[in-house]
Amino acid sequence: MFGNELINEKNKKKNRLIAIDYLKTISILLVIFTHAISAKFNDRILGPFWIDMAVPIFMIISGLTYSLSAKRKDINKFSEWFIWDNLKKKLTRVLIPYAVIISIEVGAYTIIDPQSFGKLLYKVTTGGWGPGSYYIPILLQLMVIFPLLFISFNKYPKSTMILAFSIHLAFDIYSNMLPIETKIYRLLIFRYLAFIMMGIMLYHYPRKVKKKGKELIVLAILSGAYIWMCTYYGYKPFIFTKWNSTSLPTVFWAFGIVVLGFKYLNYIKDNIFINIAKIISKASLHIYLVQMVYFHFDFDRFGLVFTMMAPIIIGIFFYYIETGKTVNFHFRKELRDKLYPSSPFISYRNFWQY
Repeated sequence: MFGNELINEKNKKKNRLIAIDYLKTISILLVIFTHAISAKFNDRILGPFWIDMAVPIFMIISGLTYSLSAKRKDINKFSEWFIWDNLKKKLTRVLIPYAVIISIEVGAYTIIDPQSFGKLLYKVTTGGWGPGSYYIPILLQLMVIFPLLFISFNKYPKSTMILAFSIHLAFDIYSNMLPIETKIYRLLIFRYLAFIMMGIMLYHYPRKVKKKGKELIVLAILSGAYIWMCTYYGYKPFIFTKWNSTSLPTVFWAFGIVVLGFKYLNYIKDNIFINIAKIISKASLHIYLVQMVYFHFDFDRFGLVFTMMAPIIIGIFFYYIETGKTVNFHFRKELRDKLYPSSPFISYRNFWQY
């Protein structure tokens, strides 16, 4: 298992992969951008191939980073994942900033447009208001379903992959047959199951992913062709009728983007963007929550540049205030070595260079 090269017994310090910071930074920028532009303009600039991949990339990265966390903490049983010391950090990282944002939204509606208690409660439990409000429920479900996927994959990798993809497919089939309403469908993690599984698989088998480069290119092209047909050719799939540009058939396109990220982004020369990407990456959830409020209350009327910058700046401040951390804006190579030490991720970083 290549995961042993990522986390070894000699060094269990928390470290970061630069590619993850870059991918998360790019993804959160795309989330803001897609909410700032019209659907027509998004299609005109081929947005389904890159802008719409933001959340799928987040899901793949989540599968990978959760795997790194589980390995670092030597979690091998389902029950070990739910030990309070492990789960507490993950819950507080999500629920505390969400509590702040949802309090602002509820307070605003109490003043400008009073809602019934039932509606407020529904909104609070389903992610609040604003674009992308499904994300918090998805993250909470991820914390529950991840150990099942990770531990099962450790023992039965092929069977787990097949089962995860089958459940994802069955979910989309039944969502049409029942049918499941769009407002419910958007909240369920099953629509991202295959993406999370690919992140777990990447953690375990990066060497195999690299060796299967040609096959991955073929699969990515097929995924890209599906996106093209749905968006530009008028094809209407009879199974994946909801969010078809980020549905199951597109998983290999998103996965290909992540693989390219690990292959090239870890080796960008030392520059100011490394530390900026690290800051934005850490604050990505806070930025995401801020953009929900920003767009829901129509603050995007101030122009595209301001709309792109405001959620990022406010989100970063929100992150540092909420966590009580301080910002370090040094960019010397010595500091970069401290931020991104060679162990335990050096083998993973060097692997993608060759």
